[in-house]
Amino acid sequence: MQASILGQGLVYIALALSVLTLVSMALRKAWAETVWGLTAGSVVAAVMLLLGALVRSDFRIDYVVGHTSRDLATAYKVAALWAGQEGTNLLWVLLCLAVALSLWRTREPDGHESHLPQNAAALVMAMVVGLMALLAVRSPFLPVTGETPPDGRGLNPLLEAAGMIIHPPVLFIGYSLLFAPTALAIASWWRGDGTAWLEIGRRFALAGWIMLGLGMMLGGYWAYITLGWGGYWAWDPVENASLVPWLTATALLHGIAVQRRGGACARLNYIIALLATVIIIYGAYLTRSGVLADFSVHSFADLGAAYNNAWLALLFTPLVAGLAVFFMRRRSVPATPMPDQVFWLHAGLWLVVAMAALVWVGMSMPLLSKLFGDAFAVEMGYYNKTQTLLFASAAVALIAHARPRGAGTWVGMSVLAIVCSGVLLGVMKPETSGNARLGLLLNAAACGALVAYGLTSAVRGWRGTQPRQLGAGLAHAGIAMVVLGAMISVNGERSQKLELPIGGQQATPWGAVGFGTPEESTRGRLRLPLTLDRSKRISEFFTTEQGQMRNPVVYHRVWGDVYVAPEGMNEPGLVKVAQGETAQADGVSVTFEKFDVSGMHGEGEGHNEPIKVGARLKVEDGKTTATVTPMLRLDASGSKVPEAAKLGERTFELVQLDVDSHAVMIKVTRGPGKDVGQTGPQLLVQVTRKPGIWLVWLGTLILLAGGFAGLRDGKSRKPRPTAGGE
Repeated sequence: MQASILGQGLVYIALALSVLTLVSMALRKAWAETVWGLTAGSVVAAVMLLLGALVRSDFRIDYVVGHTSRDLATAYKVAALWAGQEGTNLLWVLLCLAVALSLWRTREPDGHESHLPQNAAALVMAMVVGLMALLAVRSPFLPVTGETPPDGRGLNPLLEAAGMIIHPPVLFIGYSLLFAPTALAIASWWRGDGTAWLEIGRRFALAGWIMLGLGMMLGGYWAYITLGWGGYWAWDPVENASLVPWLTATALLHGIAVQRRGGACARLNYIIALLATVIIIYGAYLTRSGVLADFSVHSFADLGAAYNNAWLALLFTPLVAGLAVFFMRRRSVPATPMPDQVFWLHAGLWLVVAMAALVWVGMSMPLLSKLFGDAFAVEMGYYNKTQTLLFASAAVALIAHARPRGAGTWVGMSVLAIVCSGVLLGVMKPETSGNARLGLLLNAAACGALVAYGLTSAVRGWRGTQPRQLGAGLAHAGIAMVVLGAMISVNGERSQKLELPIGGQQATPWGAVGFGTPEESTRGRLRLPLTLDRSKRISEFFTTEQGQMRNPVVYHRVWGDVYVAPEGMNEPGLVKVAQGETAQADGVSVTFEKFDVSGMHGEGEGHNEPIKVGARLKVEDGKTTATVTPMLRLDASGSKVPEAAKLGERTFELVQLDVDSHAVMIKVTRGPGKDVGQTGPQLLVQVTRKPGIWLVWLGTLILLAGGFAGLRDGKSRKPRPTAGGE
């Protein structure tokens, strides 16, 4: 029997069994766990069948053809299981089944016999049924139709990295765990109880929060050291699809803390718990609907209207059901006045909710704008401005809630706040505006104070053997470190572009960068030996359908990183330079100042002359500075004809315009018809200093450590005796 036929059969069997498991758990039948085992067994069988087809390169299955090739490494053939939509959904089903079983086996606190976890397990199984329905609509076992490449289309080269093996599964573990608080809240409210779900829900919410945080860290580090995108976070819509659930889980954890200290926020916590699941499904739909194809390098291809409609059904079902339960039972869970002692914690909760809401609006803008006209995405500045202000406010609210005690704590907070602001001021770019400068410095001060307070609180929690205080202190200190590291690295970043001939090197403020003899590697990749102060690293350069990709080399230093990213092999005298940046060509510095669009409507009466677009360049040779403006003329036939500009013996020719990235390609020649005095191709390299970047990675580790500490039993034990028996 062909794997495609057997696989599709397993999908339909698993769908039927998942429905039966849902019914048996809802009725709390003794045989529910047995049926769950049969469901899980059929899903595991489907997963193993697909993995076997991927590893064997069974090109009778369309999913295998689209995501693997014969020469692909085995590890990446395995990772291809979650490289496509259908395989990811199959993995997600398996993870949700594990969460359902965990809830089914969860014991309630002593004295409770409401079967709350078991009812919640049934609701998670409803999500499994929905995901299985998606697989029935679009199976990963569909047979190949039409002509098949003999060696497969291969995995997207961007995904051939270690991060691909672990990053997506970790994220989906987090998504699956966050389904549990939603199910617990709905099951609890259905019984008219707004508090029974809190403790169990907190554990699942915290576990999901940890896994999402770990997943985002792994993704950020992957992008930083492997993919050559130059950073760890770009506010990409698909990146935000993970951030919004994480922020929602953050708000839920703080909301539970408020409710446990006086009963307030019961209704708000229910809505936040419901939104956690809705936002996850919405993010999956946004990623998989094809809406973001023009705005994100992560987005999946559109699989058709039927598949998208199934996603919408999966989205609106829990939303409608959850809201129905809320309005039916809201009188059974009355609103409780806010105690004064949690006022600032409540304020911080709303600030986190606002952060999540604004990120959601930003990531949804391509979809929202498409409803009213042409689709567009917000710029990074939108996120940087809104999130910086809100985070600083949330940090102040948290410190106000904590009311730090002891002169030492206040001194430490004040000193670290001043130091952090001073460091940021020292690295800040001169062109930063006054308002932005003030906002960044205040945010740095808030981060420093929060780091000091968080670490102090963690130490006290450790000495008093209070896991939750220890965890909360580490988590808050960690997130403040991450934000502080991001601000220092971004604002202190300095770059220099180099043109390196084979065997040559150039000095930079951060060391001499050299370029060795390139080597051809397998699968059309070019190996580029790069050195920084004679420390050799290998970069890879290759071309994909998404464009040219280059893996950078990163040199770690105590004060920060030196990031060396190749941008391409240039012909002699050919250089690409972005607006506002400077590149070297034939011994002169060329700065692209701005586009010249004076000829966009033609020249002369009636505007019958050809259209012209130019680039204003500032040229410096160490002695003199001059400005030239080479042009591109669009003639009647549509051909682009360059109109060069001369400066001394050099000629500057505008080869290409890239309006989207605000960059131009310039060709420099010397003498009539004579190329610049270079003898071979050159490697264009961008060298970047990233100070304080280590704070991002250290802060993330501390944040995660705080989460794991918080998972421990929250009951305080007897404090350790101090010196002198006090």
